[in-house]
Amino acid sequence: MAAGRRLGVSLMEVTVASGLMGLLIVTSLQVVAGMLKSQRFNEDRARAELVVQDLLTEIAQQSYLDPTQAPVFGPESGEATNPASRTNFDDVDDYQNWTESPPRSRSGLAWTGWNGWTRSVSVVHVDPNDWNNSLGNNNDQGFKSITVVVSRQGIELARGQLVRSSSWKQPPFE
Repeated sequence: MAAGRRLGVSLMEVTVASGLMGLLIVTSLQVVAGMLKSQRFNEDRARAELVVQDLLTEIAQQSYLDPTQAPVFGPESGEATNPASRTNFDDVDDYQNWTESPPRSRSGLAWTGWNGWTRSVSVVHVDPNDWNNSLGNNNDQGFKSITVVVSRQGIELARGQLVRSSSWKQPPFE
């Protein structure tokens, strides 16, 4: 063998190569963890959109004003006797300040697998010429804006809104 010629790998080269491999593995794991977290968040947002639409559809089927009692903004007497159930709600403003966690069916049955999820409703009278302009509860000019917000563990995931007119008559559903 000629002098100065090496045949093996030094301990320093092995150490540096091992360190670089470790760094690459840790970085790869962090990227994968971030992707999984992002995917879960996107799945939660998609589920939240469906939950918003579910409640907006239910509310859209209600009358603009209470069909049986003198109009009161919010639930009339006897309509909020069971906070878990919405079966007595018969007009859109009965849902004002409604909050439930976890989401439930209209009859009050909790959805399984939805712990930590919350949906809440806000109903306001709005200006007929500017639906972004909220009016007071006693200033009904024929339009109500209904907003449903769905959150999971305090993080808002979806928001939906509809505007209901007093001139539109809801057909009876059986």
